[in-house]
Amino acid sequence: MEAEEGVTKAKGGVPEPEAGNMEGEEGIMEVEGGITEAEAGNIEAKEGIAKAEGGVTEAKAGNMEAKEGITEVEGGIMEAESKNMEAEEGVTEADEGVMEADLEEAIELKEGALQNLILKRLRTMKEGLRKAKEVAQEMECVAGHNIVHQLQSITLSDTLAVGDVFVVKADDKEMEYWLLQCIARKHKITKKEVRCP
Repeated sequence: MEAEEGVTKAKGGVPEPEAGNMEGEEGIMEVEGGITEAEAGNIEAKEGIAKAEGGVTEAKAGNMEAKEGITEVEGGIMEAESKNMEAEEGVTEADEGVMEADLEEAIELKEGALQNLILKRLRTMKEGLRKAKEVAQEMECVAGHNIVHQLQSITLSDTLAVGDVFVVKADDKEMEYWLLQCIARKHKITKKEVRCP
């Protein structure tokens, strides 16, 4: 009886390890649940990485757009530089045109001034020749020669505004001398300014 009771006690003790086993299984389930949680966390982490990669892709796309924008800006700058060069060429052409116009105007002005100077000289020469004729008529009584008829051979080659220097040519050297002296007296010129050819 005591032995049987002991067996019964022993049998009663058997469920305890089974209960412990059940607790162990629960622990395994808990661990497995933890793994599931970890896996879920891993999925979330992967999603986060995917999101991050998506963000990187967006950033790369944005960077590409930025580069395209920079290229467009550079293209715009190149166009602007090209237009600036065209503008500079245009300015150069304009400058050349202005220079040509200035040169033509200067030539015209020079020609006009030269014509005016020639006309002035001619007027002065005519005036000088008229005075020379007057002097020649005055000389008739001084030189004792009728030199009025010889005025054809007297040429007033140049008349200068400063100093009023006359260069007179005549057939007779004596007549030439007297004529120059009379012109010198008439125009109040010193002997140094009167020159014979």
